[in-house]
Amino acid sequence: MIEYDAPVTRYYERLAAVQQRGSQASHQVLRDLLKEIMTNQVPRTILKEWAVHTFQDSTDYWTFRSNVCTMNAQSHSHWPFYLSAPSANVCCFIARCSSPFS
Repeated sequence: MIEYDAPVTRYYERLAAVQQRGSQASHQVLRDLLKEIMTNQVPRTILKEWAVHTFQDSTDYWTFRSNVCTMNAQSHSHWPFYLSAPSANVCCFIARCSSPFS
């Protein structure tokens, strides 16, 4: 039987052990924890097994893949707007549109 919570439990146990030693959990420590969990507790084929179980037909998988790619492209399509300095009109428009109470 697969214990689905085991990687999460192991992560927090190891993190607690690091913190009990009095050291801070740096990026390197967290990266090492995740690498250990991925290597020892999560099978390399987990994504493939999920996809085969979830998508019985290749058309369903292709549709899912297409939707994910489209959503990813749409989420990143607005970033060029942040590269230019906004004008006063744009700032006023953003301020009016972003307030939930206006």
